[in-house]
Amino acid sequence: MPTIKDVAQLAGVGTTTVSRVINQSGPVHEDTKRRVLEAMKALDFRPHEIARGLRTNRLPTVGMIVSDISNPLFAEIVQAAHRVLMDKGYHLELGITNGNSTEETQLFQSFVRQGISGIIASLIDDTRASISSFLRKLPVPVVLLDRQTASPETNVVTNDHARGSVEAVDHLVKLGHRDIALILGSAKTFPGRMRKHAILTRLADHGLAVRDEYLHEVELGAAQGHQAMSQLLSLSNRPSAVIIGSNQAFVGALMAIRSANIAYPEDISIISYDDVPLTQLLAPPITIVNRNLQDFGTEAANLLMELIRARSMGARQTILPTWLEIRGSCGPPSPARR
Repeated sequence: MPTIKDVAQLAGVGTTTVSRVINQSGPVHEDTKRRVLEAMKALDFRPHEIARGLRTNRLPTVGMIVSDISNPLFAEIVQAAHRVLMDKGYHLELGITNGNSTEETQLFQSFVRQGISGIIASLIDDTRASISSFLRKLPVPVVLLDRQTASPETNVVTNDHARGSVEAVDHLVKLGHRDIALILGSAKTFPGRMRKHAILTRLADHGLAVRDEYLHEVELGAAQGHQAMSQLLSLSNRPSAVIIGSNQAFVGALMAIRSANIAYPEDISIISYDDVPLTQLLAPPITIVNRNLQDFGTEAANLLMELIRARSMGARQTILPTWLEIRGSCGPPSPARR
């Protein structure tokens, strides 16, 4: 395996200069830095991250905390982050909370005790009064996935949930829908708050409002989606369209629709969020508010690496786009509803 001496010889510099480039520990002229990096690439040289970790008391490992790895959304994000970290010589250790806030706190503390270098986390509840101070006290950098605490010091990678949600409302209204129901996540997380606000605001722009019985805020799982949709379908004046704020809740909602022998888009129009295999494989496929999950995981991992390697940085927030992908699950309301 190539050594620092090999890199120094090829670049025509001393080993101290190579060390400075690797550890970003001192000034190096840009031309010299370029030669060192080119030499490292030519020799396929990778710094000995374990040795570096022993010097800094932090191992080349990143902790990642999610609530449910069976959710295809999280699986794709984790895989994207893993590829970035591996390329930079870091390992990923996954922690799963199963929606338990006590386990979430324990995972943060356990990762720190293990000597990891940083944490990527999707919080169960980002509205807790104590969460901002808890994160600030951690001795390692943290990047939140699609969560926003009250603190402006939080490092975040999130999505512009408003844009795709507004496009979803406009699409349904253009088709002629007026009785639009919502099955959305609770206000305990940033996406739930932003999607609800954007949808209700856009409906108001069109002179529409959501009836109380049409609005369901749920913990996003298949059982909750099934229950909410069953209640909507049991109404004497059931909605002509439903926006479902989670791929997991959508699974339960679809089961309720099939159990009631209702067809979409003929009897009811459906829009869900996030592109997972089920939304594409159904016939007709489901219209969705989409986002690039691979970009999401990649951005989070890259931001965390910047924070790990920088001596000081202000809080960073990255906002990625969302958009509506029109497929076959929406149509005009039935003649009786027009």
